[in-house]
This record gives sequence, C-alpha cells and structure tokens, in this order.
Amino acid sequence: MDRKLAFLDRDGVLNRELGNYVCKKEDFILLDHAIKNVKFWVQKDMNS
Repeated sequence: MDRKLAFLDRDGVLNRELGNYVCKKEDFILLDHAIKNVKFWVQKDMNS
C-alpha cells in the first residue's frame, strides 16, 4: 500500500493571519481558497 503525505503550512496560507500563532480553535479562520485547493489535491490524488 502506498502512503502519501502532505505538509500544509497554515498561518496565512490556510487560515487568516492574525499576527501571532493560532493557539485556540476559535481563532482559526479557514480561508475560502484553501478549502478549494485542498479538495482539488485530494480529488486529483483519488483519480490517479
């Protein structure tokens, strides 16, 4: 079985940059484009 791994940078890439690290889940605001991009790569991987 092949295992694949992706490292995702979050602060400012997947979530809104707050100036400090996100330490609480209520401070995590996922960016719209991040959702689309993650779905794209997951679907692409499933179709290959």
